[in-house]
Amino acid sequence: DEPWMLLTQQVALPALDPDKRHTLVLSAELKGDVPTEPELHGFEHKAGLFMRSGAPSMAEHEPNNGVWDWQRIDVSEAVLSGKTRVQAGFLHQGGGTLWARDPSLKLVACDD
Repeated sequence: DEPWMLLTQQVALPALDPDKRHTLVLSAELKGDVPTEPELHGFEHKAGLFMRSGAPSMAEHEPNNGVWDWQRIDVSEAVLSGKTRVQAGFLHQGGGTLWARDPSLKLVACDD
């Protein structure tokens, strides 16, 4: 009956090359029916991808509320030095439904 949920998995990161920048990319196909009214609680009504290796990224992509059909959504985050784990998954803070399929989490090394 709660109008929000957080479904995540904690993933261990491999040893990282200190001479390269690293980025995590969380991706999934999402479909949503997430109404913004009536107000159910004090949180912003939104749903989508959640990732945290530093400060959390909480469905900070478009679309993340209203009604939308299937589309691939990607979020990325720089990996902070010394990080050994990341949380990745889905956030839903509102009524309605969020559908997800084909999720992936990739670690990308970038040369400067």
